[in-house]
Amino acid sequence: MIRREIITTFLSVLLMLIAIGYASAANYYVCVGGAGSKDGSNWGNAFAKIQAAVDASVSGSDTIHVADGTYKAASNGGDQAYPINIENKTGITILGYGQSSHGPWLQGDGQTRIIVIKQSSGITIKNFKVSDGSAGGNGGGIWVVGTEDDENLDIVMFDLEVTNNTSHAKGGGMAWEYSCGVISDCCIWDNRAAESSAGGGGGLFLMWPASSADYEGYYVQDCCIFWNEAAAQGGAILITGDHNSSEIQNNLIRQNCVGTEGASAGIETDCARVYIKNNTIADNYYCDDNMPTYGKDAAGGSPTVNVYGVKGCDTQGYWLRMIHNIIYFNGPPAFDDVNINSNITVTYSDVQMTSANSPYPGTGNIDQDPRFEGDKDDERPCNSTFYFLSENSPCVDAGMPAYTDDWGQGHCEFVNTTTGQGKDIRYSVHLSTVEDKDFWCNDGNNHDDSYRIDLGYHYDWYGMNYIELSSFTVEASFDKALVRWETATEIHNAGFLVYRCDGQTTGCSKVSEFIPAAAASAASGANYSFTDTNVRQGETYYYYLVDIDTSGKWTAHGPIMTRIPVRLALPPLRPRMVHELVMIR
Repeated sequence: MIRREIITTFLSVLLMLIAIGYASAANYYVCVGGAGSKDGSNWGNAFAKIQAAVDASVSGSDTIHVADGTYKAASNGGDQAYPINIENKTGITILGYGQSSHGPWLQGDGQTRIIVIKQSSGITIKNFKVSDGSAGGNGGGIWVVGTEDDENLDIVMFDLEVTNNTSHAKGGGMAWEYSCGVISDCCIWDNRAAESSAGGGGGLFLMWPASSADYEGYYVQDCCIFWNEAAAQGGAILITGDHNSSEIQNNLIRQNCVGTEGASAGIETDCARVYIKNNTIADNYYCDDNMPTYGKDAAGGSPTVNVYGVKGCDTQGYWLRMIHNIIYFNGPPAFDDVNINSNITVTYSDVQMTSANSPYPGTGNIDQDPRFEGDKDDERPCNSTFYFLSENSPCVDAGMPAYTDDWGQGHCEFVNTTTGQGKDIRYSVHLSTVEDKDFWCNDGNNHDDSYRIDLGYHYDWYGMNYIELSSFTVEASFDKALVRWETATEIHNAGFLVYRCDGQTTGCSKVSEFIPAAAASAASGANYSFTDTNVRQGETYYYYLVDIDTSGKWTAHGPIMTRIPVRLALPPLRPRMVHELVMIR
């Protein structure tokens, strides 16, 4: 289950996002044209169908490796039987392998979903393109569904490109129901939940997580969500359910549309409990208007029909709390970009708020042109630099002090690959010819919070990296701990850092300098080691390995544990004992 204390501490978030295990119970392999009669135990005996590998996976830590290529539906000239059904499974990881920007392409025929996850837990899916799915119900591309009594727990999806999927109900790209999990570093674009008047969540529909108060809901971070369409609610994201305590953090949500006046073309929470933090929600619009750029339609005029950038409520135990966002250019300039009909808490944000009921409850809000800059046109806009801040933007240094926000969450984290110093790349700021002047960690305890967080989204989407660990071990002696690891595969890998913790997720600090990769793309992998000499006898330590890809994203592996042995000192020999030893000789 996802608990608030897990997702609000840094290393625990890393644990949630572990996508590559180092001690799998079994490995299965899939490639286009693989021999379906073989056992999938290696690339030479790879399965042809991903479903065959899923069916073979039975343990709590099996990994399925899927080679690069296009996996077409059988009705579309391929050999895949979609949807891929993952049902009553625990701890299964499915990794897309490849050097393309999106990894293996799971291409449907426009008739059925691509992936269905039912009553499962601990499922991780990484690095795939998922397209051309369709569903008469929820979830055009991916459907994650449990029941009130049998939930999907800890489902993790990242480095996915989800595009051109259609739902006739909710969740054009993905729909999650009675579940909880993480969606990270995904590009979710050009999906539709627009085939009925109930269509909601053109990109994502996140409904009713587990009914117990222990379950926290959904965590959506570092994603690019654009060009999605919903008929009724939430052009980009629709979130429902009174147990749904979710976080939407550091996403670019742009040019999504909704077909109902007065609804939200960006995020609609429908009275769930949601934190919305460090997002840029801009140029979302009414579907019958022309697609806008910087608040102008294709003909240079302004949108005409009223829609919101964010809509929700704060009543009867529900709440919507927003901080450090840019919510601008959604609908006509004369229309407020956040629903003002409820007591929503908005702090330290740039919101286009021309309504008579503005400003919102909260502090530090501004209403100024954010001065975006960058390339406005890109065939895959998640790869563009569009919607980053110019250096003279009023949103620069406009938020809380860098180290904390209104909920006491720290942001002084990993990692600058050039200097090896601690910098949270999710908050790297505007485009600049010099290094960003964002906040830094001097060490594990002394944080420089003299800078303030810039508003909005600050993380470009670069695609995937792929690290397959063959081994990750630690060997302790009296005065040192030798950490060794071996990679089987490295794709777009910049290098590594080693972190050491006193507990599994406490007392953590970086103990290595930046360790460059043997090669940015090494199909055969490499061997590495690091010796930690700053250890104390009798202490137990937990080591994490962090790989850093060429765009600066990190993935954590571990922990592995060791205890530093104590050297037992022999008592000094008494003179009589020395004499006796001499006599014996």
